[in-house]
Amino acid sequence: MAPILALVMLYSGLRPARVRMRGYPSPVLAARGDSLSPRMSTAYIHLHGLPWEASTEIAARAVRTMLPEGCSLVETVLVIDKRARNTGRAILRVELVNQSSVQAILEAIQGKTVGKRWLEARQSTAAEYTFHLCKRASIQSRVSSYAQYCCPDPHNGRQGLPDDPRDVVVLCHATPMELAAGQIDLNNLPHGRVDLLARCASASLFLSHGIRKNVRLWLMLRASGITLCCCGNEAKGLHPSERNIASAIRRTLRASHPASSSGGANSARGAAPAATPTGWRAFHGDALKQRLASLSSKGMRLVALDERATTTLPQLLKAQPEAGPEESEQVQHDAWHATRSEATSLTKVWDRCTGTVLVVGDHEGFTVEEEEVLHALGAARVKVGPVVLLASHSIVIAHATLDEAWCAAQPSPDALTL
Repeated sequence: MAPILALVMLYSGLRPARVRMRGYPSPVLAARGDSLSPRMSTAYIHLHGLPWEASTEIAARAVRTMLPEGCSLVETVLVIDKRARNTGRAILRVELVNQSSVQAILEAIQGKTVGKRWLEARQSTAAEYTFHLCKRASIQSRVSSYAQYCCPDPHNGRQGLPDDPRDVVVLCHATPMELAAGQIDLNNLPHGRVDLLARCASASLFLSHGIRKNVRLWLMLRASGITLCCCGNEAKGLHPSERNIASAIRRTLRASHPASSSGGANSARGAAPAATPTGWRAFHGDALKQRLASLSSKGMRLVALDERATTTLPQLLKAQPEAGPEESEQVQHDAWHATRSEATSLTKVWDRCTGTVLVVGDHEGFTVEEEEVLHALGAARVKVGPVVLLASHSIVIAHATLDEAWCAAQPSPDALTL
């Protein structure tokens, strides 16, 4: 009907501006409204180079100080990966007023720094903004369900993650001397048994969709006298893949090697000195007896996983103390040769311990010297089961056994609600 009415008005000499049709604003009024109010438009900017630890509020606060006059930041959407971790990218929705242009925003942001990282900016689209907004909501919903399963809430009748301190000490014998200088070929990890070190590190530190914050890993390279330590509550950028962990080991060794710190090994290649990964440390001239004595002196029970033992770790943890006199130091001293009956007596001493030190050998097991050190420190010799397993598999089963013991010692959900 609207086109027909317009033709009738045209032939009858009526001016369209004077005709008021329901649902159709007057052209004159519309023109006047545009002249009185500023023209607003929306622009989308793709930002790359944000610090990974930056939250949405921090990113938005940093960007607002860079925008030119006449621009207003409406929303910031951080781009995340499938594990809900920040990727250092973001999509900005910016309102432009009057003569503001997208090119001015790009020039204002390009090359600026946030923390120690410099930014790159390009023009984005509404479709890309909507895609990442929906993707972020979907990933966060999925990961939150995983977190509810992996990190249950004790107030909802489900226990949380174990928080008892644990130290996993791996004794490595087949590491050549050049490994101490960080000469690790990531394409040939079996050389020097770096693959074994990486698998033991992954088994010690990682959970499904998470990392054990209560665990410290100690990789003792016996041939070179170097010990690498990784703290679960400090590690960043670590993934449960052999190549990623081997790369962290290589960077730690290169950063601690004297030739690397002076620039000798790297200057020949024209590379900058390596930086130690977050959460990793290297100790030179580390002795086994002093290290184990230091770890087990703070209320930590010392356990050696040995395939020749007659007692399993579940039997040792589940044994109940028998009535009788208090245990003497000789019982704890003989724990290295503890039988199943002696393990029951040892449990009474262990009730006062708050954590566990697990000592694991590589594919070569323990040397005679190492067995003497463990015997002198009163370590309990146990196995994880009747079948001989890989070192990394034994660590996983030991963790599972300690997790079960920790959960059994926690108060019931009914007691928490009282």
